Amino acid sequence: MSGGPLALAVDLGGTAMKGAVVSEAGAVVAELTRPTPTADILGALVTLLRDLRDVAPDEVVGAGVATPGILDEERGIVHYASNLDWRDVPLLDILQSQLRLPVAVGHDVRAAGLAERR
Repeated sequence: MSGGPLALAVDLGGTAMKGAVVSEAGAVVAELTRPTPTADILGALVTLLRDLRDVAPDEVVGAGVATPGILDEERGIVHYASNLDWRDVPLLDILQSQLRLPVAVGHDVRAAGLAERR
């Protein structure tokens, strides 16, 4: 592809996971949407991120995931997300370990507000 650095972005919701590969300028290069499963949500999320990375594996430099629930953004821990049935999930550590990429984890409402501001 060789068009510059790309990032993976995922909005993790209770019913759907919406993902994209995005350029530094904010252009969407590819999109994938999958239903959020009731079991093994983490496995499905990692698979979605890997499938997105496969679009341009050499250009992807990092990933960002917006998640619902009570979140410690600094440490990347989802303390409670009722619609995902999660308690104290170390999402940041899990994703960085599985993807071997820098990852940012943020609250979905805050991420939506920042996106609207842009």
